[in-house]
Amino acid sequence: MIKELIEKKTELKKSIEEYKKSRDEINMQTSILAEKRNELNKQAKPFMEDAQKYKNLRDDINAEVKKIKEIRDKINADANKISAKITAICGNDGEGQTFKEMQLEVEKLEYTQQTAVLKPEKEKELINRITSLKREYESKKRQIETNEELKSLTIESKDIREKATKQHELLSEHVLRAQEMHDLMLKAFKDADVARKESDAAHKEFIKLQKIADSHHKQFISTQKELRLIEKELNKLKKEGATSKRKSTRADIQKDADALFKKFIAGEKLTTEQLMLIQKSKLM
Repeated sequence: MIKELIEKKTELKKSIEEYKKSRDEINMQTSILAEKRNELNKQAKPFMEDAQKYKNLRDDINAEVKKIKEIRDKINADANKISAKITAICGNDGEGQTFKEMQLEVEKLEYTQQTAVLKPEKEKELINRITSLKREYESKKRQIETNEELKSLTIESKDIREKATKQHELLSEHVLRAQEMHDLMLKAFKDADVARKESDAAHKEFIKLQKIADSHHKQFISTQKELRLIEKELNKLKKEGATSKRKSTRADIQKDADALFKKFIAGEKLTTEQLMLIQKSKLM
């Protein structure tokens, strides 16, 4: 029984050392993974901060874009009103051709005169039409050139178109700037996502190893408890063995002493040691 317990004790001590070594090695790995995870989280933080910064800048620029569009649209609306007034002055009140239409027809008829082969009466009609249109055209042209309202509207139209062009250029600049901030934001989010994914992978491995380390630690504790129970049982058996041995020795001594005492009573001569043994047995 004692031999078996001693063998078991040796086996348990070996297992305890193995569990302890394995647990400590895994804990070292988890510490490295925790440092890696924390470092990756630190890397992701400035990327997220940059992404938020670029997002805010983009949103601010887009707000400006909206305002610029409103101003541009108002300018274009005003320009269209002025253009409508100019068209009305350069055209007519709905009767006959507009100034522009007459100009185009004259050009078309002159081209026909130069390129087509016509009968004399048709050519005469064509020439008369061209002459009539040119006369009417020149008359309208003089009216337009001397129209003070038209001059004022033309200058105003030029100024407002220049304003519209500047607003459009400003709008284009802001749109490009907003797109630039948007691209930077996406890049920062992407960089942060890469760092977070690596951090998540390290954390996942950290949790996996930590569970294994906890399992080995539990086995370590459990085996220690089992070892203590065996040591307790061994101590108990050793004490019981020692007590039994002492009892056996006392019985043997008493038996020898009784035999010597009988010899002493019978008158046999005993040695000093034998006499001391008889004396000792009486004290037991």
